[in-house]
Amino acid sequence: MCSTFGPTHQQTEGTTRLIDGLVVYTLNIQPDAPGGMIGCGAPGRPIIFSVGGQMMSPRVEWNNDQVWEVPLRTAAITNLVAMNSGPTLLGQATWFTATATGSDLTYQWNFGDDSPIATGVNVSRTYTAVGTYTALVTATNSVNTITATMVVTIFVTRPSANAGLDQIVKSQATVTLDGSASFDPDNHGPLAYQWAQSGGPLVALNSTTITRPTFLAPPVIGSVQLTFTLIMTNSLGFASAPDTVVITVEPYAVFLPLVRK
Repeated sequence: MCSTFGPTHQQTEGTTRLIDGLVVYTLNIQPDAPGGMIGCGAPGRPIIFSVGGQMMSPRVEWNNDQVWEVPLRTAAITNLVAMNSGPTLLGQATWFTATATGSDLTYQWNFGDDSPIATGVNVSRTYTAVGTYTALVTATNSVNTITATMVVTIFVTRPSANAGLDQIVKSQATVTLDGSASFDPDNHGPLAYQWAQSGGPLVALNSTTITRPTFLAPPVIGSVQLTFTLIMTNSLGFASAPDTVVITVEPYAVFLPLVRK
């Protein structure tokens, strides 16, 4: 059985404890690494000191009525593993964490986007552009330095344009296009509308940048189709795919009076 103490733990000479039926003698230990572990033992049994799961030198035998002072070596860094919370929606924070075997560790993070270097085991970064980044973490102590990389993906869901339902109208009628069903799934508003006519006889929209523009259906002899496209842009500047609506214009039926002879 063993007990774990903080970075520095001292016990007073002459103190004894009964652990697992064995008399445990005292020692004075001042580890130079966080998380030093004091081994447990009794006369004739070895004490093994460890940091972060690594067995450290020296290996000390118990000696009755004597106080030991044992400096521990810093453990070399191995098994560095880094992770992140991505893929992340643009505008939200990506969290990073690193783990490694060793002692006296410090971590530095390069997020791969020319932002300032961050330090610590757990850090975060809010990227300002969509893309794939390679983040680098460096773990260092007085013995060695090792690095690990990871891929970070920042994405955005583009807005969805909806130009409304197709319509059949009469010549000379006032027609209203309707883009009100358009939306941004990530709520990056306000949304900007851009209407354009893409087919049929040219007509004049009263506006190309509002939700419900109107126009006057042209005079026609036979059935004519007009097509319009709508593109939405969100507040981040990302545009939707175009959506199309078809307006079919039909002539008025003219009924002549029946003349009897």
